[in-house]
Amino acid sequence: MSKSTAIVAETPAGKIPVPHSLEAEQCLLGAVMINQRLFDEVESILRPEHFYYQFNGAVYRTIGQLIAEGIQVSPLTVRDHLHDRAKFEAAASDKHVDLLNNLVTLVENAIQSADMTALAETIRNAYRNRCLMDIGSELFAGIGKLVRQETDQHIAKIESLLFEVGQGAVFGIESSSWRDVVKQSVIDAYEADKKGKPLRGVPSGWDGLDKLTSGFQPSDLIILAGRPGMGKTAFAMNLAVNVSEARLEGREGGCKVGVFSLEMSKEQLADRVIAGMAEVDSHGMRSGQLHTTALDRVAEISSRVSDLDLVVDDASGLDIVDIRSRARRMVRRDNVGLIIIDYIQLLSANVEKPGENRVQEISHITRSLKALGRELNVPIIALSQLSREVEKRENKRPILADLRESGSIEQDADLVMFLFREEVYERQKCEKGGKLSPEQQEVLMRLKGVTELELAKHRHGRIGRVHLIFDERSTKFHSAVSGDTAAIRVA
Repeated sequence: MSKSTAIVAETPAGKIPVPHSLEAEQCLLGAVMINQRLFDEVESILRPEHFYYQFNGAVYRTIGQLIAEGIQVSPLTVRDHLHDRAKFEAAASDKHVDLLNNLVTLVENAIQSADMTALAETIRNAYRNRCLMDIGSELFAGIGKLVRQETDQHIAKIESLLFEVGQGAVFGIESSSWRDVVKQSVIDAYEADKKGKPLRGVPSGWDGLDKLTSGFQPSDLIILAGRPGMGKTAFAMNLAVNVSEARLEGREGGCKVGVFSLEMSKEQLADRVIAGMAEVDSHGMRSGQLHTTALDRVAEISSRVSDLDLVVDDASGLDIVDIRSRARRMVRRDNVGLIIIDYIQLLSANVEKPGENRVQEISHITRSLKALGRELNVPIIALSQLSREVEKRENKRPILADLRESGSIEQDADLVMFLFREEVYERQKCEKGGKLSPEQQEVLMRLKGVTELELAKHRHGRIGRVHLIFDERSTKFHSAVSGDTAAIRVA
């Protein structure tokens, strides 16, 4: 195994060794290239910038990208994805050995029985110690130049840097034989026929939707899209509650649900869930304006809400690497069977590709989500905004073309659903004219709560439209007519 060279840094305290471990970096990367499933154990701990050697950090980043795209990791595939060869060959060693030889050396230095978590912690701790060295140097360098009024700013800056350092403080699918896969499909078909139910996946809780989908299928990427104000978050949380309640009641397909809420806090989501299940005014709950009867319903429903199998992560500013790592833990630790992400456009791609625009970033995100669903074998429902082009048309109903400006969402998705409430646009139109006429009031009353859920793409089945009623007070969706679907078309 290669040995760490004695690298020292000039500091105000004199020359001191720079914290790093070449052995740990080489051993970890080599082990992952031999067995890429080991990446799950370290992905939540390490980032490329934690590696001291630039070449090793680039290799780590590339391994993550390969896994996200479903490509087998090996020295050859890593080499092919490291485009700027000269840069990384120079970073590999002072002998300028070729890139493939460097990658093979990493594999040769691997210890397959190594404790991956311990190796990752060693690398990350060395990085944090280097950060502390840099902060210390900045602290000393700045003190001599300070005037009194700048002292507080300098302290605040150092505190911020220390906080950032402190904050810095898994699951695969085995291959199956084709014979086994065919056998299981036949068994599933017989089971569905015997039970008289077409449901083979996770139920949504709305009969009309489940008739079209047979439940959300494992490994599928489902896109729920709509313009602002259509009720995407409300629908997603209604769905999460329905699935969790199915599990509590022992109904087929019910499971724990993992929710990534990038826009709303856990507390806000809890308010919505309580209001929906108690069927009380959600605004009244937040503003303290509920009458006694409604408060009693909230109290009655609270224990049932507490029993729901929801795992909510409301951390903001997550990127696709964070989502992958946290989703794996949700599935492995909490046995989550459905994942909801609210919403795609709030995620960053965490890829460094010069010239890449936001459309390309979104494409990378949706490809990664599709690969993640297949890896974890759970349905992933990702909420998405729609292009503003919708607003420029006379007919405001969304179509697949409204997604095409958002990267490859349409092609990556197995199922695309659009939420549309004509009431929202009609209300905007009426309110522009000031006082509502009796005719306008009648139109708004007729459209109140009427919601169309359009299945515009369905890779595995039929497309069609499901009619729902949205209670804006409680943010709850109901089936318009039990089991009702309209305009079902064969894909």
